[in-house]
Amino acid sequence: MHFYIISEKNPEFLYPYWDYFVKYLRSSNHYHKTGAIIIIANLTKIDTEKRFDSLFDEYYENLKSDKTVVPIYLMKVSGRIINYKPYLRDRITNILLNVESIHPGKQIELVKCAVIESFSEFFESVKNKDKLLNFVEKQVNSSSPKTKKTAKEFLKKFMEK
Repeated sequence: MHFYIISEKNPEFLYPYWDYFVKYLRSSNHYHKTGAIIIIANLTKIDTEKRFDSLFDEYYENLKSDKTVVPIYLMKVSGRIINYKPYLRDRITNILLNVESIHPGKQIELVKCAVIESFSEFFESVKNKDKLLNFVEKQVNSSSPKTKKTAKEFLKKFMEK
């Protein structure tokens, strides 16, 4: 989908088609839903009309998807949304920190890896880093090798500063 690149490089071109992407967010096709999640996150960069704010709850409802790919991408783009809409930082961070109690899927360890990746995008701007660090430190013992590695790399990067 070339829309990914356009939404990242020229979000103002796609912003008038916001409702088109919301339609795909509501699709039963997980590929379409994942694409919409990424594109909408990119469009929040220029969302001066605060369309995302009214879509927030529905957008994050997708974390409850039984398909792992949808929650993974939802978590991955959350850091980007926080950077574009800092006033939503606490609300989104709370979702990220509580991912385990929200996502019902079997692959929760991979979803946690995406949470850590998202933390990397906004960690420097967080005042109280303790909760994020605590979450990441717990993942050093993850059953997922990828999550374990990502947690260790995160701690090395941010704890040495």
